[in-house]
Order: sequence, then C-alpha cells, then structure tokens
Amino acid sequence: MNMSLLATSLVLTSHVFGQSIIGRARYVQDPAPQLSVLFNTRAYVASLPPMPGVNQLPARIPPEFTLDTDELAEWTALKEANALMADGQPEKASDVYRSYLSSHPQAIPVRVAFADSLFAQKSYREAEQEYQAVLENVPLHFQALNNLAWMYSTSPLPEQQQPELALKLAARARTILPNSHHVWSTLSMAHFQLEQYQKALQHATVALQIAERTQAPPSTLLTYLLHLDKCRMAVEATSILE
Repeated sequence: MNMSLLATSLVLTSHVFGQSIIGRARYVQDPAPQLSVLFNTRAYVASLPPMPGVNQLPARIPPEFTLDTDELAEWTALKEANALMADGQPEKASDVYRSYLSSHPQAIPVRVAFADSLFAQKSYREAEQEYQAVLENVPLHFQALNNLAWMYSTSPLPEQQQPELALKLAARARTILPNSHHVWSTLSMAHFQLEQYQKALQHATVALQIAERTQAPPSTLLTYLLHLDKCRMAVEATSILE
C-alpha cells in the first residue's frame, strides 16, 4: 500500500534518484542551495544509541557534512514528527510540520511529510495543495508524484477522482524509480479505477514481484495480494460478459 511511505518521511535529503549512503536512507531533491547536504551522516550517527567506536566516527566525517543551525532544526522537526506518525498520531505530527513551515516555507522534505500526514488524516484537499506546492518547486519529486497519484486513484471526494491524471503522475514517478513497488501499485490502482482490469492485473503483478524481491513488510505483501486477487476476479468477470 502506498501509504506505507508515510512512515519514511524522516529522510536523508540530497538527490532525486533514490541514492543512499546509509542503510534505508531515501533521497529526494531539495532546490535550496543551503540544504544541499541535508540530514547527513553526522546527524544520523548522533541519533544512534552509544556503541563501541561510534564516538570516533563523527571526527572522520568531512567538514562539508556538518549541519548548520537551520538544517539541524529541520532534522529535529522531522524526527519528532516522524515519531508521532509512527505512533499513530498524524494530527500532532501535522502541528509540528505546520509550525516549522510557518518560518521555513521552502523546506521541501518537511512539506512532503506534512502532506503525507494530512493524507493520513483524510484531509484530502489540504494534502493535495501541499503535494502540488512541492511539485511546483520540484517537478520530479517521486514521493509527491506517487502519493498524489494514489490520492487521485483512491480519494472518496468526487472532484479528486481523476485516474487519468493519476496515470500521468505515476508514469512520471516510474521514470524516477522504476523499481519501486509503490509506483507499480499506484499504476495498477489507476488502471483499475478506469476499468482497465487487464492492465491493472499486470501492474499489480509487477508490484507484488518487486515487493517480494525487496522484502517489503508482510502487511504490504498482504495488501498487494488482496488487490491482485481483486484484479484477477475483475478480469474473469469481464471476460465472461464479453
């Protein structure tokens, strides 16, 4: 399920193509020059519990990986809000994001995370506005593209039910991270809403295959399996009618 991205809003930020220097770090592009090396190795190491040798590691990190005051404040805000999201408190997380954005409106990672928290609260209109604001600044922001496409495929609001637009956004996201199971799941959902069940089934199959290969959480695999079965049933039903 694409909303599993919500739990990864605490990210290390620098590049748009999903590169990583630390474990599960996810990179997105940030246009602000002063944030070009945001949430880096030094901050990550500082957040770890004490362990042998870790105290010596920061001294070996190049000076360019040092956080300035604004960057540290952004790291702190995201870390606090991410903990609230993981604890099932998106409303409180939104308050943290909103407070930070009031004085740092160009903080793209925080705005994306804010949009995700609004989506989790089913505040669809406000979430849509925030995703759009991100894409105005970073047109190839994978998470904003994919999650907005998911919204247009699943929103209960009639004015937001735009599966054709969802396909365009998801296709753009796929060019950025073609091996992300999230985007293949989004494409499948958009095709399903358009009653293009065979394509929905094909994309759902790819999503599940990638999720299995990358060892996605069991809850994600279960969601994909259920959707895959739904697509298969729709294909069989339409073939009978034809």
